[in-house]
Amino acid sequence: VIPFSNQITGSCFYDGFVGIKTSEGMGFMDKKGKIKYSGKMHVYNYDCVFSEGVTAVMVDKNKYAYVNEFGDFRVEPFEAYGACPFYKNVAPVRINQNGKIRAALISEFGDVIKFFEDYFNINPFSEGLAYMEYAHNGDSKKYKSVYIDEKGRFVLMLPYHRCGNFSDGFAYFDKEVKGTWKYGYIDKKGNVIIEAIYDYACDYSEGFAMIKKGNKWGLIDKFGNCSLSYQ
Repeated sequence: VIPFSNQITGSCFYDGFVGIKTSEGMGFMDKKGKIKYSGKMHVYNYDCVFSEGVTAVMVDKNKYAYVNEFGDFRVEPFEAYGACPFYKNVAPVRINQNGKIRAALISEFGDVIKFFEDYFNINPFSEGLAYMEYAHNGDSKKYKSVYIDEKGRFVLMLPYHRCGNFSDGFAYFDKEVKGTWKYGYIDKKGNVIIEAIYDYACDYSEGFAMIKKGNKWGLIDKFGNCSLSYQ
């Protein structure tokens, strides 16, 4: 058990480490409360997500790097507008190429493997897939939401406005229904499992998802049954 302190930390441990604010700046603490690294690194917050031995840190405005638990650079600082954890030696990032901020995948050496001209946003990998969002609002493109694998191959191409990360085999989606945005859930084949009837929806966790209907919240199981009454 780690005693209480007045130090600011991230919300969760990842691969055995959590980000922490120290007197020197940014640090990483293990589950025994031992600080493995402490140094002067600027970050938005302390929710560092270690994966495959490294975590992304913001070292300057619109500049990220990947470091290990000792603060050693594993990917040198590079211009980016977001950097996600590594998965199978690739990491989703948002970079600027030719004046366009777009989704991309980089290697463990920082090389750009894939640049997605039509997609603005990219999420971390979850259950082997990363979600990307179409860049051109209002365009009539059929597939506005896609999921890719670690090779950058399109696995799912969907017409929905926005989708979430896969968790427990499900991901939420939203689409316009009679002039308002409604949320439902799909499986990893893109099949609609729960129709778009909710006003808001969250990712599943341990078989349940939090949803909003009207001005009330509740928990549903994988069949859409409300396990807790709307509150």
